[in-house]
Amino acid sequence: MIFMTILLAIVVYVAIAVAFVLFVRRRSKKKSYVLLAIAFVILLPTWDAVLGYAVYYPACLLIPKTQIHETTETDGIYYEGDIYKYIKDLSNVPGKEHRVLLFADKDFQRGYKYVESLVTEYGKNYSERKSISPTLYRCSQIPAESGQSTHLSYNCVPTKNIQSGYTVKSRNWKLGLSEIRSVEIFDRSTGRVIAEHGEVMRWINILPFFNWLNWADGSAPGVSCPPQSRYYNFQYEVLKTKK
Repeated sequence: MIFMTILLAIVVYVAIAVAFVLFVRRRSKKKSYVLLAIAFVILLPTWDAVLGYAVYYPACLLIPKTQIHETTETDGIYYEGDIYKYIKDLSNVPGKEHRVLLFADKDFQRGYKYVESLVTEYGKNYSERKSISPTLYRCSQIPAESGQSTHLSYNCVPTKNIQSGYTVKSRNWKLGLSEIRSVEIFDRSTGRVIAEHGEVMRWINILPFFNWLNWADGSAPGVSCPPQSRYYNFQYEVLKTKK
């Protein structure tokens, strides 16, 4: 369905673009103005794809790296940056007053006792999230009820002190349809970097047409450099759960 919608939108846009270029051609005798008009109607719907390709291939030569200087064991993990910056309010679920970090259920499934994060976004769902002042949250498991899904088996509350001895700091720069991602893991007692990882991601859309408006379904696949993305799981290679 989305493919047919895009095709219809392309037909309409091409008709408008041709009319615009012809209008410029009739109103101006300068060839440069006509060329600018053509470049404008081509780049308007595709600039993010053009920028994404321009960034992706050079970045693949410079950014990818994985260095693990030390591994250690810990009861929990503290996050800063883009990976766990959003907290979801589940108070709209009958009988629930929980707040949960997006994707943090993976940490509890791996055996960590708590997860901490400096949260900067908050909302009842991801599409309607809002920015908030940076707030430290600590998440702990709670008894799961019968039939309850995994991601509801923990609760997050504001806290003042960081308990974990390590920081996982993530950054994500979006440039058109490409992303440059990095993860650094610090020993908080010394400030020393014990591991770091960098990678580049490029999203592949059905057709590069006004994707920057986020009007499609948002389920486009991606390719990464190196081929196997480790952005969301690198910390587990470094910070092992205590036996």
